[in-house]
Amino acid sequence: FIESVAKNHRGKTIVAVSHGDAIRSAETFLTATLPEPDHFKFLNYPPPGRTKILFANPDPKTELDRWILSELQILLKNFREKMDAYRISDACELIAPFIDNFNNWFLRRSRTRFWQKDATPEKISGYETLFHILTNLAKILAPICPFFAEKLWRDLTGTEPENSVHLQFLPHPDKKQINQKLSEKVATIREICGLAAGIRARKKIKLRQPLEKLSFSISGKIHLTDPDLKIIADEANVKNVEILTEKIISKFAKKIVKVDARKVGKKFGKKVQELIIAGKNSKFTELKNGEIEIAGEILNSDEFEISFVAEPGFDADGTARAVVLLDTEITENLRLEGIAREIIRAIQDQRKSKNFEISDRISVEFSTDFPDLETAFAKFKEMIARETLAEKIEKTEKNTGENLEIDGEKIILKLAKNN
Repeated sequence: FIESVAKNHRGKTIVAVSHGDAIRSAETFLTATLPEPDHFKFLNYPPPGRTKILFANPDPKTELDRWILSELQILLKNFREKMDAYRISDACELIAPFIDNFNNWFLRRSRTRFWQKDATPEKISGYETLFHILTNLAKILAPICPFFAEKLWRDLTGTEPENSVHLQFLPHPDKKQINQKLSEKVATIREICGLAAGIRARKKIKLRQPLEKLSFSISGKIHLTDPDLKIIADEANVKNVEILTEKIISKFAKKIVKVDARKVGKKFGKKVQELIIAGKNSKFTELKNGEIEIAGEILNSDEFEISFVAEPGFDADGTARAVVLLDTEITENLRLEGIAREIIRAIQDQRKSKNFEISDRISVEFSTDFPDLETAFAKFKEMIARETLAEKIEKTEKNTGENLEIDGEKIILKLAKNN
């Protein structure tokens, strides 16, 4: 019944009149409130004549939605285990990494579809997923940050006096939604992008400055598709992404082994130091079963970690999972595009200062005497308009806007919200 209503009446409010047991069953189905066989042991509400608001679970249409819902279930699983063991500090430490994933990947990667005018299936899926994540976060935070959790819950679900997050059950994880392979893939993509950002930081190249090419290689059995490579190109702000073979990688990065001394200490005694030195010098052989042969000994897969170390003279960096090579040469066209992206940032900052809504369409007027800024506007006008939701961009001689500097060059910007 719940699945049928959610499918046929998406986005609607449906009133169902029922005996209490059916409502309790519905809540159990929607929130995985209690594991078998205790479904009804504690579900003793609502009393006769009262109402219970239930929200249909999201119907994810994108891999991004499926990923964050999987991450939520992993959080719920680990959070409950820690709380049930009264390891409250350990439980709290799980929340910040999830919010980082939620904020710095899911929300940021969803901005484009949230900005769309039409209610596409992908946009609806994104909003449903966003609502589901926030309401579950409110339940998790209720025993830890009671006042914030209550405000978050009531802002999302209604301000009726009887509606409180502290009257909700802490949800159990829905293990069917957990996708470890997807979690590993997204973690690898983010790691590749993080390595590229680290190379940029060392070279003092802003992330808004586009670069020509990123090349990488990854260990393990993670398969990245063309859409995944497009995400890497977008996040790393590069034009092209290339997967390298290990033979090519060996020209600019060395594969090493980090031996876990604590695990192999009792097993090999004084020979541990010899194993460590051999690993640092890349003197080992990888075996098909995941083990390695090193210094005449065999190490199991949990007794070591394979990593990459970039050779001197290359703009490269590596971890146990990935090695990245970044082309840091900036051509004239790339330089101008970088200026255009600085213009985008300036317009976005003005949008925020004027308290525009995220979906508001705007008009932009600019005035400048600097050729680079004028050329960037002309050459990348379409990109600037798309990224800032500007329906109109034009140069004017009127100096009535806000005076700004972009890379040391002066510009006057004026924004107006379209009706």
